Amino acid sequence: MSIIFIIVFLAAFGVFLLLNDQLDRQRIREHVKADGGDVLNISWNSFVRDWLRRSSERTYDVRYKTSSGLIVTATCKTSMLSGVRWIPDSPNDFGNIGEGS
Repeated sequence: MSIIFIIVFLAAFGVFLLLNDQLDRQRIREHVKADGGDVLNISWNSFVRDWLRRSSERTYDVRYKTSSGLIVTATCKTSMLSGVRWIPDSPNDFGNIGEGS
């Protein structure tokens, strides 16, 4: 009986993780698209400088094309409750696009 419970729990947890990842990616795509951009690639970033902090946010590296044609790579954090938050010291954070360089 306990083996079945463990298997069911692990399967449910796996489905939860997959669903969470898909929702995160959709949230990031919508955020970029709202500013006229087009996402080229989203990859989960498992190593984050503040990995010791406990947080429900997940970190992603995002490569996208801006409405002006620039290709940008930036890092963001997201969760169901916090939305999308761009990390300011990523190579090209979303908030600085179009401001001169």
